[in-house]
Amino acid sequence: MRIKAIMATAAALALGAVAFTPSAAVAEDCPLGFVCFYYGYNQTGGMSFKTDKDWTNQKPARSYFNNARPQTGYDHVDITVLSVDKPICAHYGESEGKGNISAPPASIRTVSKVRWRGEC
Repeated sequence: MRIKAIMATAAALALGAVAFTPSAAVAEDCPLGFVCFYYGYNQTGGMSFKTDKDWTNQKPARSYFNNARPQTGYDHVDITVLSVDKPICAHYGESEGKGNISAPPASIRTVSKVRWRGEC
């Protein structure tokens, strides 16, 4: 009887740990049709912001995922980063749509503009 009680308590604690563990945003959390930006490298560290239209502002990011729908003339994205001469042209999709804005150990960068476009 005592062993059953100990096992039940251990199971409840384990389930509680799973239920209350916060999850960080990952590339799979990026909705279809959006480009998403992350605080960490390789789409980790939580999502900084996402957009499905042209955007101008200033937000921090180290990586991105362009999860656009295939659409002629509007499925690639120019990403403008402060203090970088040329925009990053991001292709779309799981294999080509992911990238880092800067290489480690560079500090976090500031994205200032997103513009949807056709082929890079």
